[in-house]
Amino acid sequence: MAGRIKTCRFKIHVERGAVEYFQVSIYPTRKRMVVAIRLNEGHPQNKYRNACGAFFGYRSMRNDGSPGEFLGHIYLCKRYLGVSTLTHECVHAALHWGRVKKVKLSGKSEERFAGVVGELVRQIGNRCCSLRVGGWA
Repeated sequence: MAGRIKTCRFKIHVERGAVEYFQVSIYPTRKRMVVAIRLNEGHPQNKYRNACGAFFGYRSMRNDGSPGEFLGHIYLCKRYLGVSTLTHECVHAALHWGRVKKVKLSGKSEERFAGVVGELVRQIGNRCCSLRVGGWA
């Protein structure tokens, strides 16, 4: 289809066995990623025009008022899909998860936060390898 943004989309879970998840979208170019951010998130294009990635956190709710499973959206673009960008956006996602779950960052919880970051990076990295996307191919 003409004009359609081609992207890789998939879900990643916060921890093994967890129901909470983040949506990940990997765009072929920065321009397409920025357009998607504007369309999906309502942010002006110029705010993210030099971004290598972006994270938007959400607190979804079920009809009964209990917390939903969707936690946020990680936007990445193929050209800048390296360890630094991937880890940076996963740290944002893990911190958002901690706020939603009311997990305070402390000496005791630091390992859990680090584990969440590692799990998010592992899942995205594995998916990128299997899709042969970015420098992970």
